[in-house]
Amino acid sequence: MNDYSEAQGKISEWISKPEVTKFIKRQFNNFVRCHRDEKNHTPTYQNRIEEMCQNNKQSFQIDFRDLSNKAPTLAIWLAEEPALIIPMFNIVAMDLVTEMYPDYENTH
Repeated sequence: MNDYSEAQGKISEWISKPEVTKFIKRQFNNFVRCHRDEKNHTPTYQNRIEEMCQNNKQSFQIDFRDLSNKAPTLAIWLAEEPALIIPMFNIVAMDLVTEMYPDYENTH
C-alpha cells in the first residue's frame, strides 16, 4: 500500500492526483465516522450530522483541532490548499448524510 500522506512535489499537484484524492476522501470519511468525544465516547460528527438533519440545516462544523489531532496530514493540506480540500470534504460529508438520511438530498 502506498503512503499518500507524504506529498511528492507541489502539494496542489499532489492532492489533485486521483489516487491521492481517493486517499483524502477515505481518510476524511474515516475521521467523521470514527471520531469520538473524549468525555463520553459518543460519535462526535455523526451526532452533528443527526442534529443538522433534525434541525433542517445544511452544514455541520468540523473542529480543526480534532482533525489536526486525528488526521494531521489532512489538517495541513486543508490549511495549505483549502480550495482543493474543502470540496473533497463536502463530497464525503454529503455521502455520509445521504447514507444516514437517504431522503435528505431531495429536500435540500
